[in-house]
Amino acid sequence: MAGDKGNKARVRVATERGIDLGASVHDALFYTAPKDSWPDVDAAMKQCMDEACQVILGDEYVLKSDRDVVLYDTNGYRYDPERNVHCGHYQREDGQKMWNKIEAALDQVESENQIVLAE
Repeated sequence: MAGDKGNKARVRVATERGIDLGASVHDALFYTAPKDSWPDVDAAMKQCMDEACQVILGDEYVLKSDRDVVLYDTNGYRYDPERNVHCGHYQREDGQKMWNKIEAALDQVESENQIVLAE
């Protein structure tokens, strides 16, 4: 959405509405909300995205926006309630194969060199 202007518009509209923005990476915005208010905050963020599109592109244009919902437990670990899995990093399913390769390579380095990498 028109590069930097689009991002600034999204951030401005979201912060004006009181949405807790955590970070912006390329065209993605990370935002947080308590579990009990998540549906309302998520709907408000979708509306902010739509409004920012209209500000930049004109009233007739609203670009599709996708969202990945990431839940965290009270210890700050990512939680997947469908699989009852906790992990210490954000992970999409399509990245699991590469993550497994990285962990296997680190395990191999540890065993070959008899060193312990930070845990």
